[in-house]
Amino acid sequence: MSTNAVVSVPVPAGVRVGRVAAADKDEDDEFALIGAPRKWHKELRSIRQRERTTTANYVLSLLHDAGYVERAAAAARPWPLLANLRAGAWYAPPALRLGTCYFKSTDGHAGTWGFSMTRLNWHAAMMAAEKGGLVIVDATRRGKRFPDSLCKTIPIWCAVLNLLAEIEPGGIPGGHLGKSTPPASRVLPDWPLALPNFLSASEADQIRSRLPDFSAKLRARCAVQMRRQLGEALRGRLLWPVWECPPQILSAADALSAATAAADAYFKKARREPVPVIPVLLVSASQVTSEDASREQHSWTYIQGAGDDDEAWSAGLYPDCFWRHAGDLKAAAVRDAQECERLVERVRESPGGIRESPGERDIRNISQ
Repeated sequence: MSTNAVVSVPVPAGVRVGRVAAADKDEDDEFALIGAPRKWHKELRSIRQRERTTTANYVLSLLHDAGYVERAAAAARPWPLLANLRAGAWYAPPALRLGTCYFKSTDGHAGTWGFSMTRLNWHAAMMAAEKGGLVIVDATRRGKRFPDSLCKTIPIWCAVLNLLAEIEPGGIPGGHLGKSTPPASRVLPDWPLALPNFLSASEADQIRSRLPDFSAKLRARCAVQMRRQLGEALRGRLLWPVWECPPQILSAADALSAATAAADAYFKKARREPVPVIPVLLVSASQVTSEDASREQHSWTYIQGAGDDDEAWSAGLYPDCFWRHAGDLKAAAVRDAQECERLVERVRESPGGIRESPGERDIRNISQ
């Protein structure tokens, strides 16, 4: 029976999504009322921008968000944590993460949704299946609550891998669709695609329409042994995304409950038997906030998605090197912005400062 295969998953209550409204227009109006030249406002904006984007503010913002990620990871134990490269590695020190993964936001951009055949992230699926759940950390720059990697790329990945496992004959002993599963073109109209509820129905439908092609290409490239490995690992369970962002903290039990409830709602609507799930907890590390609110909370200016904007401040420093010197960098950032910049430069020029980090090697290896 055909049904809407897109599952709308709510984001945390009270959380705003989409673009953040800027205060620039209000300031323009105020300057106009007093008859001030427009260039004054432009100069004021330029000064504020320079003050906001100091290296010290980037460092302190990263460490602030990393504290949230550490709490989220602790609450989700015993599930392992993976940092999604490249931004995610800035928010999860090596001691906290079990490894890395590589889901590109570009595969989730509107109109160009894709499923990468060179970045299968097979290890992430196996890890989630073995541990019964998985945490993936990423971040995005100012203006959005979740990066496209978390709200679209990974949900597409979950749906395609679930389908690959289900349609492999004998791949899942006791799988709910059984060995007589119809081909992908007949399964997909009823196949669950879990997406956050702030995406439009039109975009969700367009994403779902591409699943048959993604599935067929993956099936053609995967050896029978890989498909069987996936089916045996999932054991009739579905990879199911759940979203988390500041200030929300979900325990593993909370995330499992949310994923199960969303999956049950889909299968009830589809008039099919419920299927157990494996939660993939997608943690967006940075908080959407205004600069005014940031100044009220901190003595420095908070920068959302500092790790997603590392070209602006890191001078070639890599995440693992940053974490080796995090304590010194924080102390310098608190004392003086220029001192922090000088320390970043010294760390960058130190032995191993800008060598290829493990995270960078992971990008190369995953892409091969």
